[in-house]
Amino acid sequence: MVAAGVAGVIARSPLVLTVLTTFGAVYLLWLGITAVTRPPAPGAAADRASQSWVRRAAKGAGVSGLNPKALLLFLAFLPQFLTHGAAWPFAAQIALLGLVHTANCAVVYTSVGATAGRVLRERPAAATAVTRCSGAAMIAIGALLLAEHLLT
Repeated sequence: MVAAGVAGVIARSPLVLTVLTTFGAVYLLWLGITAVTRPPAPGAAADRASQSWVRRAAKGAGVSGLNPKALLLFLAFLPQFLTHGAAWPFAAQIALLGLVHTANCAVVYTSVGATAGRVLRERPAAATAVTRCSGAAMIAIGALLLAEHLLT
């Protein structure tokens, strides 16, 4: 509910949305540059066998749920899709968009996680390449966001 209230304020203030998007883009650039220049080495999951998949899934859900980047995404990205004067209040619109985003992430993360872990553990060079490609994508998206908001 707090995010929905803040999202409503951001939707009414283009300056706040621009500032928030700019800071997000700069942070995305920093993450991308770090991933490209210093990719982490794939770690061995020594304790993986001792934990059930339910425990690992709960841990992943907790990490994702408390991720400030996800909350910033909701604040910076979703308000532009709110409709002023719609039959649904801002809080309901944000809640629906958030649920759609969460469902999409669940499908994608489950699909990727189910197959990528095994492949990347068996091929450490592939893990490094994936990290560097992800970093390059973050750099490109951050640069495009900055260009869009600063040059228009």
